[in-house]
Amino acid sequence: MLVVSDVQMHLNIIINVLLNYILQLMSIGRHSCLWCTIIALEMKLPRDERSPTILRTLKNLRKQHQKFLDAGGDTKEAKNYFNVIHQAIFDIPIEQVNKRKIFSNIF
Repeated sequence: MLVVSDVQMHLNIIINVLLNYILQLMSIGRHSCLWCTIIALEMKLPRDERSPTILRTLKNLRKQHQKFLDAGGDTKEAKNYFNVIHQAIFDIPIEQVNKRKIFSNIF
């Protein structure tokens, strides 16, 4: 018989496996960083040899989405707009997100 702690442990394992899988999928693309606009090839360079990058803020995501739409919205060209082809699902500033609360039950 499973007890609550066993269920929680199994859920943590499943969530960790899924998160690792998603992160591996993200690392395949041209813009693989979730937090900035660095190109995957530059991630292999030492930090002092990299080009400046822009943080992926909601404001910047909105700008890239608008540029994507203004250029015709062709998904084959998404890489030129940091893969922003849809509006943000949740428009919540990252400063308001409590990361400790989100990840405390996962890890």
